[in-house]
Amino acid sequence: MLHSLVKRDLEKHLSVSKKFHQALQERRARCETQNTDPVVWTNQRVLQWVRDIDLKEYADNLTNSGVHGAVLVLEPTFNAEAMATALGIPSGKHILRRHLAEEMSAVFHRDTGVRGWEEGSPPPGLPLGKIGRGFSSKDPDFHDDYGSLQNEECGDDDAQAGPEQYRLDGFSSPEVTNV
Repeated sequence: MLHSLVKRDLEKHLSVSKKFHQALQERRARCETQNTDPVVWTNQRVLQWVRDIDLKEYADNLTNSGVHGAVLVLEPTFNAEAMATALGIPSGKHILRRHLAEEMSAVFHRDTGVRGWEEGSPPPGLPLGKIGRGFSSKDPDFHDDYGSLQNEECGDDDAQAGPEQYRLDGFSSPEVTNV
């Protein structure tokens, strides 16, 4: 309804007399159709964007879903696959999913500094499994030595060192503690 009111109506009925507020209303109306700052998009604006990229039949699945611009831009695990799942696009519709991924990368990944890793690769710190997804500790192919030192990095001298290397002959008993 606020869209249809003119300046005189705003001043008379809503007591909006500040020029800055009126200018803000006009600017907001102009910015609603631009894809410039997706971090501040509301859920309704994300719905509008989904309709604009020709996915109208799936847009209603995002209503009251909590998916907004900050989730799309700042959440590292929310990618095109997660968006397709939230929209309810069947996994067999590869062309629609690819179209969504291309549109998302055009709008949300324009600045590569936002995420810090390239499209198609996982967030830093996650090892990849056989099918390109991240491992979890419950996967049979996950090894607990991820992030630990490899055996070949240790020197050969340490591996063959005997107990004589670690003898405590030079210390008296009060200096030696088992802390």
